[in-house]
Amino acid sequence: MTAPKTILLVEDDEISCVITSRLLSREYQVLIAHNGHDGLYTYQHCAPDLVLMDINLGDPNMDGVRTMQEIRTGNPNALIFALTALDSNREKEALDVAGFDGVLTKPYEVSELRDTLRSHLSKKGR
Repeated sequence: MTAPKTILLVEDDEISCVITSRLLSREYQVLIAHNGHDGLYTYQHCAPDLVLMDINLGDPNMDGVRTMQEIRTGNPNALIFALTALDSNREKEALDVAGFDGVLTKPYEVSELRDTLRSHLSKKGR
């Protein structure tokens, strides 16, 4: 039996962390970081297969975009998806340009989250 894939959830909202980790824990190992600094540290030391990154992490010096950029400095091929509550095409385009592999808008459908993870993890041979 192969080990489950590891998902790093970087999210400062405790309720979102609990809900998302419960949704994913049957299929994946879920690591949680509550801010950008912890997210970067966890990524560097645990090498997860995919990162779900909240954009607004409550720290103007280390928001989700900055954390993603720091992770990409060490691993340009990391799979990193933005999580955002804003649902504008302009913001989604900006996040794509910033370097995210995709954007999930909160609240997202459980099926959308699972399909996104399965699709991208299988495409990258992870």
